[in-house]
Amino acid sequence: MVVQVQENQAQLTAYKVAKEFQDEFQFLLSPRGRYIISQALFYGIQALESVTPSIRQEQSNIADMKFLRDGLFNFPSEIFRPQEKSA
Repeated sequence: MVVQVQENQAQLTAYKVAKEFQDEFQFLLSPRGRYIISQALFYGIQALESVTPSIRQEQSNIADMKFLRDGLFNFPSEIFRPQEKSA
């Protein structure tokens, strides 16, 4: 009985959050939203991996960011690298 009440409360809370942020979720799931998050993950991962000494790198955050990048936001990283200008 208590578990059922907790599940119902969790569902109601999730529904309220989804309704409150409906526009944001729709943007997040759009190609443009996924691109923006992918780009942020690309630069965030680069920044965290460049921290020295390496012992200070936040390895669990890097791993979580790579998990999100590889699963939901898997744009090719080449599109975020600066293109070299030809002379």
